Amino acid sequence: MDKEFLLVVNPISGKSNSLKTLDKIRKYLSQNNIQYSFFISRKPRSIIDNIKNYDFSKISKIICIGGDGTYNEILSGLYEHKIDLNRITIVPTNNGSGNGLYSSISYLQYKEFDLLPRHNDNKLNLIDYKINNEEKISFLGISIGIISDVDLSTEWLRFIGDKRYDLGGIYFMLNTYSYRLKVEYTKLNNSKHMIEDDFIQVFLFNVSHCSTNLLVNPEQKLNSKTITLVLIPSSISKYELMNMFLNISSDYSPFLENDKITVINVVNFVITPLDSQSENSLTIDGEKVLFNYPLSGNVSDKIIKIK
Repeated sequence: MDKEFLLVVNPISGKSNSLKTLDKIRKYLSQNNIQYSFFISRKPRSIIDNIKNYDFSKISKIICIGGDGTYNEILSGLYEHKIDLNRITIVPTNNGSGNGLYSSISYLQYKEFDLLPRHNDNKLNLIDYKINNEEKISFLGISIGIISDVDLSTEWLRFIGDKRYDLGGIYFMLNTYSYRLKVEYTKLNNSKHMIEDDFIQVFLFNVSHCSTNLLVNPEQKLNSKTITLVLIPSSISKYELMNMFLNISSDYSPFLENDKITVINVVNFVITPLDSQSENSLTIDGEKVLFNYPLSGNVSDKIIKIK
């Protein structure tokens, strides 16, 4: 094989097993005579800043040994340094505490170390979004509300893996916040809609899973050129909310079965926060984004290859 692989490692992702996974993948690549380089991230933005140091005319795949946050930094680095996304295949591994992208591909019979070129790559539509005059791309999706609250408030529990979401979920289901938002969107038939309400949760995802054990929409395909919009209003009762989140799993989504919850496919959106409480409720690809300006987005014409 004339092109090499780049292994990007976040040693503190999930339960901090990334270095063991690195050894396992290096052994696999060596056994298959695949040339590779590897980089271990030691601080925030180090992946973004180091991407420019590699010659991507010689690299065919980047293996992300971390979770969604690590994948986000890889993609951000490629985008920031204007590297052609179509030339690179990015391979997620199951090493984070969220692993939404990995779980979405696993849902399509993903094989972790099936890296050889005899198998076709999947293509993933991205989301172009803009907030506070900054234009960026999302590979996974956008969350506003209780899921973001749980994610951000349990960062300090990363060492226990995805169990941190269970603990945080119990607290926030009992102490539920709502956020006043104006949600504007365009459906596939080009009809435009606007809803202003208090919401417990808003999802905008272009993959099926938000995390390992959180299936958003089983019908969302990787390259469907649509975004799943889920709106959970504050009118839903604590009992319904508790029942819903206790039953959610990697292969079942209760959002589709509650008449109070909107689940639709859209091609673009604008979400405007109408209260200051929304400021710290937004995550994009699992990373916190200050939410004090309108957030707009659409299905991107950019596509990445994933394995």
